[in-house]
Amino acid sequence: MKETIGIKNIKTQQKSILLRIFRLAESPDPKPSQVKLLSDTIKQCVKDIEEICTSLERSPFHLTKASKQVYGWMKYLTNDYNLQQHLKTTHQLKEISLKILKANSNNSANVVIELISQSLIYRSNRTENKFHMFINEGFIHANEKVLEAVVKSILFGKNEKRFDIIRDYSMSQTFGNVIIDIDLFSEEKSEHSKGRYYDLDILFEKINHEYFAKKLAKPRLKWSFIQNYREFGHYEFVGDRVVLSLSLDDITVPQYVVEFVLYHELLHKIHGTKMVNGRQMVHTTEFRRDERKFKFYNEAELWLDKFIYYAQYGA
Repeated sequence: MKETIGIKNIKTQQKSILLRIFRLAESPDPKPSQVKLLSDTIKQCVKDIEEICTSLERSPFHLTKASKQVYGWMKYLTNDYNLQQHLKTTHQLKEISLKILKANSNNSANVVIELISQSLIYRSNRTENKFHMFINEGFIHANEKVLEAVVKSILFGKNEKRFDIIRDYSMSQTFGNVIIDIDLFSEEKSEHSKGRYYDLDILFEKINHEYFAKKLAKPRLKWSFIQNYREFGHYEFVGDRVVLSLSLDDITVPQYVVEFVLYHELLHKIHGTKMVNGRQMVHTTEFRRDERKFKFYNEAELWLDKFIYYAQYGA
């Protein structure tokens, strides 16, 4: 029996769903009956994939990387709220794109927008009169300022201001939660704290000794199964679990960088969340104060900034 499972025509199914989403997103308020039909289709696709895995005595974790990415994305959209938000953001992105093109005397250009699970922040295909934008699903909760920065970067190229806006959002907890949620749908139930190069259990003991006087209760620790190049870590309050991106489990990544990301996530366990002006905040003033206590804070921040830049844009 093969170690991994490739689902035939899964990309075709995804393309069909994306086309229906884009058509529904023509309206800011699509008909509930049409949204339900779309939702039913997505749920049926997910059910079919899971039944194929079960018939082969496997789970979605055993899908090939490409199939797993599409499955996680579909599974994420089986949640009604996520699907509604996806439709809303697709509509916003189209409106922003058309407004920008109109302002630049390009009224006749056609725009196609797809929010998908992918390793890149965005990518695009251009023809003479068509812009096809592929934008990371992590942006479904982004505000207009962030979405505008993404669209302008696709249409006109990156600049420092737009890069900063996109980078800050792609490193936010909101963005990371979406990425992690999609990732977790196709993971194994068992934890994997020992990576190829770094063992999170060992690093936790070191950090707990150096920064918390060995008094911090150990959370569950695991490496993600996806090499995320934007959200390097995530703390799950409900399950008391720290998940680190597999992109950090590499011989080229300095140990102090992995320790810093783990330390950052452990601070979330300590500080929790705080309501400020009716908003839930995780990176409070107290959090940032403690974050800067890390011995190699500046070096780690600089290394990660460069890592993000080259992962997204290349040399």
